[in-house]
Amino acid sequence: MNPGCSTCGPTGADAGAAYGYGAGCAGDSAYSGGSCYGSDAAACGVAYPSCAAPAPPSAVWSFSLGALYLQRDHGNNYAFSYDDPNEDLQYLNQRDADFSGGMGFETRLARYDACTKHGLELVYWQLLPTDEEAMVLGSSLAGNLSAILNYDQLDYSGATADNFTNNAFAHRLRREMDVYNVEANHGIVLTDACGSGATVASLVGFRLFRFDERLQFASDPNDSMFTYETDELYYDIDTQNLLVGCQLGGSVNRPMTGCFSLTAVAKAGVFGNFCESSSRISGAAGTATINNGPNNGASWMVSNDKVDVAMMAEMALGFAYQPTRRWRLTADYRVIGVSGVALPTNQIYHDLRGINDVALLQTNGHVILHGAYLGMERCF
Repeated sequence: MNPGCSTCGPTGADAGAAYGYGAGCAGDSAYSGGSCYGSDAAACGVAYPSCAAPAPPSAVWSFSLGALYLQRDHGNNYAFSYDDPNEDLQYLNQRDADFSGGMGFETRLARYDACTKHGLELVYWQLLPTDEEAMVLGSSLAGNLSAILNYDQLDYSGATADNFTNNAFAHRLRREMDVYNVEANHGIVLTDACGSGATVASLVGFRLFRFDERLQFASDPNDSMFTYETDELYYDIDTQNLLVGCQLGGSVNRPMTGCFSLTAVAKAGVFGNFCESSSRISGAAGTATINNGPNNGASWMVSNDKVDVAMMAEMALGFAYQPTRRWRLTADYRVIGVSGVALPTNQIYHDLRGINDVALLQTNGHVILHGAYLGMERCF
């Protein structure tokens, strides 16, 4: 949203080259008067009888579209399998199915008024990561492939569930993730030093951030083909986080040489997290049931939700290159951090009889996304 200022256009023009009304690298005879409109007064329509060139409009619109590539930080170490009878030999760690990186896109619509030095922007971006999967075969171990959790506390398909998870042929772990972001920000240019320094703008806005993750542990005692047959047992965990709140921040645009400038953005806020989670241990034969303890006979299926507090911050460093008076290429490296979210492994309780403990939704997780953005902006 920060209009910035490029040395491509006339020095001092608030509606200058960064938003398409400077001379541009290739030159522009319509707005090549320089001093004819190099002030707020000119941009706001004050007459200059000796100047033949028209004043630039005070309000400038821009639209940008670009590609994202973001990676996620490693999740917590959490293993699902071990080499029976030596539990020190653990396998199928959550990190074996880490998200290596995902493509996405970002679109942005902005309006800047040179008279008031106020701007507005609407931002939407989304990641489209691929599903991640890891598998371990019992034939690759010295002993037997067994599940770490106590599945003997459950009944499934006429037997205790450990018959389907211990001494197994294969265990599989699958993870899925969805990320969406919507923002509406208002900014004020605090210092406008086109051609001689940095343009600094403040930012205040509304943000909606959606982060969903699904995890599935699957066991097959007879083969490695998971086709949802009755001999296969699945532990599914689905978490959803919807962060809604306000953020504060700022941006800096520093012209360098020619049509090149450096950019920086930082913003952070406190959000309400409307989160949900569901967990189920089941298969084609139905839902597993607890076979002892205070929850004896209960189906192993839990759904819960709550509203909690989360924090989110984002920083980006990059550059902009303006080849013409109306087009600008932008690129940056950004880091996004979120704390106070519900993640699948945080919902696992060590004793499978304790579905009452699983019902207590845990929101003590954190997520860090980092990567690159490359886009193109058109000014109107």
